[in-house]
Formats: sequence, C-alpha cells, structure tokens
Amino acid sequence: LAIGLALQDSLKDLISGVSLIVDRTYKVGDKVKLDSGEVGAIHEITLRSTRIRTYDNNVIIIPNSKMASSKIINYAQPIANERGQVPFGVVYGSDIDRTKEVALAAVKAVPAVLGDPAPAIEFLELADYSLTFRALFWVETYGEKWDAERAVVQGIYEALNKAGIEFAFPTSTIYLNKGN
Repeated sequence: LAIGLALQDSLKDLISGVSLIVDRTYKVGDKVKLDSGEVGAIHEITLRSTRIRTYDNNVIIIPNSKMASSKIINYAQPIANERGQVPFGVVYGSDIDRTKEVALAAVKAVPAVLGDPAPAIEFLELADYSLTFRALFWVETYGEKWDAERAVVQGIYEALNKAGIEFAFPTSTIYLNKGN
C-alpha cells in the first residue's frame, strides 16, 4: 500500500507522458505559454516530465501530469505563422489615408513580413494626444516576430518622418488670464 501511494504521482506522470507523446500535443521546438504566464520553447519531452527553455535561457521542468491538465497556449499549432502588431500615434490634423498609405508601404518593405495574409494599418481611435493607429502583419514563424516588430517600428518611424507626418506625444496647453 505504501509503495502504491508513493508511486501514484510517478505513474500519473508516466501515463500523461505517453499520452502527450502519442497525441503529439507538443513537440520539441514548439513555442508555448504556460497558464502561469511563462513563455518558452519545448526543449525536451520525456516520459516523466517536459522541459521548457525560457527566453532568459532558464529551463522549467514540469511533470507531465501538470502539462496534460494545464491550459497551455501552443503558438506553433496548427500553423507556426504569428501575427505582429505595432501601435503608433500621429498628431491631430494628419491626413488619415496618407498616414495609412505611408505606414503600410513601410510594413510591406520589411523582408520578414508575409504578403498573405496581407499586412494592414488600422485607425483605432481619437486619443487624448494623438490619432492612434496599429500596424498588423504576419511572419512565417513565431521566432521571427520580435525582430520583425522592431524592423516595422523603425520602418514606420523613418517613413512617416520622411513624409512629413508628425508623431504625437503628450502635450498640454496652458492659457494665462492677463486680467484681474
């Protein structure tokens, strides 16, 4: 009885490990987000545990019974394409259609950005200090997203500057009453 109770967790992990491997729920290299918030790539799947390497190069070891029963986002399935997004704001008075046109051309010029699905620029809101936009685009794999987002930020910045479209930043206007 004592041995059976002692082996209970190990047997649960073993059965869950076999289930994860047979179902191909995850595979080595998949980018996942755990329900606890950590993000990383599956480094190794054994019968007892799954190892996830974080972006800080740490390894999280999770018993397979937890992997089988947790809510986990797998960014690599069903396809590895990942959507990037870059928010930006321009000053009031800017031509909305021209801003979208210039920003879209900048996004399309980034080599990692896919043509299908097509990138888009959305006009989101009339914010306190700006006309707020968002650039949306897709990349081939989740591993390219971060670098592509940085390239899109730089491309939009340079393109809007070149076109004479000003970026917004928080400002305040103070009116002084010179009377009494």
